Amino acid sequence: WLKPLSRFDGRSARRAPIIASSPRGGEKNPKKKSKKAMAELIAAVTGSGSNAAEAEGGEEAPAQTPDALKSGVSNPHMGEDGDIDAFCQYHLRQTSCTSWDPENKQYDWAPVRSSPEKLGEITGSVGVQLYFNFVKQMGCLFFVMFLLSLPMLIFNLNGSMLSSTSALNEYIGKASIANIGNCPTGGCRSTEEYENRCLFDGDCGEDGLKVKDVAQTLGLLDGLALLLFVVFGSYFGNYAIPKAVHLFDAATLTPADYTVCIAFPPRFLGGSGKSEQHQDYKGLLKKHFINVLKNLPKEDGPVDDEEAVNRITLVYEYDGQVREFMTKGNYLREKKNAIQLGAKYLENGKEAKAKKQEARVIKFDEKIDKIDEHFAKESSIPEKERAVCRAYITFQKIEYMNKVLWHYRFAKYRLFRLCQRAELQFEGNKIFIGQAVEPGDLYWENLDFNEYKRLMRRALTIFLSILVLVVCSLLLVSVKASTTLETENEYDTWIIKHEPTEGTSACLRICSWDLYKKSSCKGYESSSSTWPASRQFTLNSQASISYSPSSGTSEVCTPIWESPGCTNSGTEEALAKDWLGIQFDEEREVGCMEIIQSTSTERVADLRIYGCNSAALPASNSTADWEPADYCIPMQVVHPDVDFAVGDTGVHSDDLRVVKDASCGAAVEIEAARAALAREDDVTVNCFCTQQLMADPNLIRPPFESPAQLVCEDWSKDQAFTYGMMIVGVLGVCILNQVLLVFFQFLVGFERLATVTDVTQSQLWKLFLAQFVNTGLLTFLVNWKLQSVPAPLMVITEPLSIGKGAYYEANGAWFEAVGCALLITVLTQVFSTTFTPVIMARVVAPLKRKFIVMQGTKVTKEVLAKVYELPSWNIALRAAQTMNVICCVLFYSGGMPLMYFIGMMYCFTAYWLDKYTLLRGSHRPASYSEEVMNTCMGFFPIAVLLHATFACFVLGNPDLLPSDWSSLKGFAEGLFGVSSDQYIEIREEWEVASSDRKDELYGDYFRTRFLDFARMSSWLLMLIFLVGIVYYILYYLDLYLLGPLFAPVKAAIRECFKKLGCCKPKVEEVETQKTYEEAQVVIKRNGLPVTYEMSDNRWYSHAAEAVQHYHARASSLIQAPAQEAPAEEAKEEEKPEEAKEEEEAKEDAV
Repeated sequence: WLKPLSRFDGRSARRAPIIASSPRGGEKNPKKKSKKAMAELIAAVTGSGSNAAEAEGGEEAPAQTPDALKSGVSNPHMGEDGDIDAFCQYHLRQTSCTSWDPENKQYDWAPVRSSPEKLGEITGSVGVQLYFNFVKQMGCLFFVMFLLSLPMLIFNLNGSMLSSTSALNEYIGKASIANIGNCPTGGCRSTEEYENRCLFDGDCGEDGLKVKDVAQTLGLLDGLALLLFVVFGSYFGNYAIPKAVHLFDAATLTPADYTVCIAFPPRFLGGSGKSEQHQDYKGLLKKHFINVLKNLPKEDGPVDDEEAVNRITLVYEYDGQVREFMTKGNYLREKKNAIQLGAKYLENGKEAKAKKQEARVIKFDEKIDKIDEHFAKESSIPEKERAVCRAYITFQKIEYMNKVLWHYRFAKYRLFRLCQRAELQFEGNKIFIGQAVEPGDLYWENLDFNEYKRLMRRALTIFLSILVLVVCSLLLVSVKASTTLETENEYDTWIIKHEPTEGTSACLRICSWDLYKKSSCKGYESSSSTWPASRQFTLNSQASISYSPSSGTSEVCTPIWESPGCTNSGTEEALAKDWLGIQFDEEREVGCMEIIQSTSTERVADLRIYGCNSAALPASNSTADWEPADYCIPMQVVHPDVDFAVGDTGVHSDDLRVVKDASCGAAVEIEAARAALAREDDVTVNCFCTQQLMADPNLIRPPFESPAQLVCEDWSKDQAFTYGMMIVGVLGVCILNQVLLVFFQFLVGFERLATVTDVTQSQLWKLFLAQFVNTGLLTFLVNWKLQSVPAPLMVITEPLSIGKGAYYEANGAWFEAVGCALLITVLTQVFSTTFTPVIMARVVAPLKRKFIVMQGTKVTKEVLAKVYELPSWNIALRAAQTMNVICCVLFYSGGMPLMYFIGMMYCFTAYWLDKYTLLRGSHRPASYSEEVMNTCMGFFPIAVLLHATFACFVLGNPDLLPSDWSSLKGFAEGLFGVSSDQYIEIREEWEVASSDRKDELYGDYFRTRFLDFARMSSWLLMLIFLVGIVYYILYYLDLYLLGPLFAPVKAAIRECFKKLGCCKPKVEEVETQKTYEEAQVVIKRNGLPVTYEMSDNRWYSHAAEAVQHYHARASSLIQAPAQEAPAEEAKEEEKPEEAKEEEEAKEDAV
């Protein structure tokens, strides 16, 4: 079972069993006879004697030595044969993010306080260095942005415009722009009062500070914060990244500093792989570049050095099957482990366990045979005859590489390649040369994959990614669709009651009472003037008059409706009777009311409105003991105007807003709570239960036995369900993100990308898109009430319930319900995304490693080395999660400045925990290039445009942040196609429109919201919004049209400027004089690959073993003629009996 296949026909050579189940016939004591054979076999397998390949005639490829044994650094803890435990600990340190200590000759753990530059040096990855620099600087930027938004946050918290039945939603909502300002003591009784509300004190007077006075300042501060974000993005992407890359290259020696890559070299020289030129591909390539250096112009400094090229590595065409070699390499290592483990069990007398290992060896052989059979058709093609996919040329000095790159600088443009000079062509072929990526950045299994097939796969993965996002969105819709926590004021009965102050003798004498659906008291068709009434009633009986709400005016008012409280007014009994009620034929939503009181007596200055359902009303003749407070839902107390002009007989109240009283200002007794529960007064029940919960946290814990618990049982269950669904939504996002990570890893693997950086970039944008949709975008879209969706888009919007929400725009109710859920979801990302890697690296991984070691089934160094490697640190996932939080924070921070604080907290938490995870719980990552962070910077314009759009809609909304028009109003009217007259007409119609009519008007109303961008509070944000739109138009024009056409022209212009002394890099050029041979010592000690050979990359050393094993088998079949097989069989029969018995004893020993 150590011999290779006799032929590639799916059948393997005869395998002897590892142990004999019974003595063979005629043998007296086979164990004694097999001792010598066992010792030889164990020595062969463990490497203490001759290796397995030599023992089997040299056909088996030798095992690849692990990194720790080939790194060029001796292990002070290992003897000649090596202590396994010491080797594993040494290997763990060497493959982790450690640095070499030449004094103590060991690898030391880097301190967690290491700077990003030190992390880049330790990992040999400028991408890692840039990531940590970015997160740290973003944390500082968010801190500055939070300071700029602090005035808005303070003003919001000092407002009183929001009230909610949920304490959590109310607290979070109060931090939003929807809560800014304070109405007077009697409430904002008109639209004018609402727009001119005070900033701190509701009764600030005419000279007090109004919300309108600070609106422009708040908008400018938000715009300034956004401009700082833009400046930082421009600085980091265009200056910090290039400078860091340059300094990294100067300070850190890697093989890429000496190497260039030919991405698409001639596949064959001389027409075929068997030609002499192709066989000498490396020699001709070396000669070509030596000649290029010799023939440089004098001003460029020609180089006459026959050893200028140190090494050439060719990537041969294996038809994308290197991945199969990797699988085979794992099988070979596991097979060797099973052999050694079986021998160990046999030596200890555990024959049953040894038999299991025998079965495992046979299974591994079968799997290896299947892989080799797959390559049978190409078994006769030696490596040197295969097509060449890539070529890596490593020069002796960095200076030589830079000269070659400079000479080929125009070759990356197809237009200039057409005119490539003959001395730059390789064997008559035009070539493109660029600086090579790091050896650790190569995905060897994909380097030989066809480029056109790769493009087709990428297109397919994009389609599948979108499909998966749709499916995941469907799963989240049920828990993401938030409902309005505030129920509408819809009741069929409305009661107006005098809320007397001490010493008053006023009573209700009115000649007009109008109820309106809208909070602005506008719209005749949506008012009580058109609502049929069933009856009017008072404490004593039904009113005897017909309902005529508009029968009076402030100038002429004859009281037509007088409450029973006007009899003996001022007494306690009379005050209790001072109310009037009206029942309509169906439920009516009321948001505003007006009354006219008679001036003949003292006017009522404090009123409370109640809403009731007909089931709670008394019979027509039994109202004597009925109290509105016991059966109806209370609204906030309002204060009508009581001053009148001389000669008037009536006083108009002005507009009185009707809003549920959820302030819970007074303590609620249990009897009142029971009555409220009976009449379905959720507001009073909520106040009672909230107050009880503050006193006794066990209120919501079952079983519900106490009187308070019984009253609050349904409330507790509703609260548990509400927040449970919120938690389910948050956890669902986290779980789906992890599922998407696994799925996208599969998709990215399917794309067959050529470098780790390419794989990381592809994974990054897919993960970012998925997480941003799930975290920040889906909740917004699901709760948006969008009308007139184009038919093609309905294929997506209908299944996802997009546009079927309850909110036409981000108003106060939106911030209480949806904004709260968004903020909590983003807040959970601070902990779920930063602490999870720490737990996996420092808890789960060590326990898993300890469990595997305790099992004792891993005995060879190669297999144990894999066990003792720390988990990988996924920079794609962390960068995607970071950009997701940044974009969500920026998206909604225009209305919720608290988001900036969350972003700052996330960045600082991620900076330290990611460093800790990388340095203490992860193996050394791949050599990521700066392209990872360039991809992240590409998301910055998206975040800026989202913030500008949302902030313009929110800060430009006069209902949320009242402000005057700016001087850009005329410009905006022409740009958005809405005139001032159209704006007023549409908005007035919108205010009084029914729900169905609003659906019809939504398109026109939406256009008027764009005109609001030109208000004083949002004009700067509007300009940023317009610049963002123009940027993306120009960006995509350049990307798909202008760039490909004019790229050569731009390159030529840049070259001219450089010749004139312009556009030179500002950083100082630092070039090491070390030769490649001298640099290898430093590179080895840093634990990095020193060459571009597959066998030198620890991720692919097992694949290199498999390739050697494959060619060893193939060459053995070529060298052994088929006619020798019968001779071998005859020779086997002619063997002496003693020799046969000796072989059988060896097999028994195995």
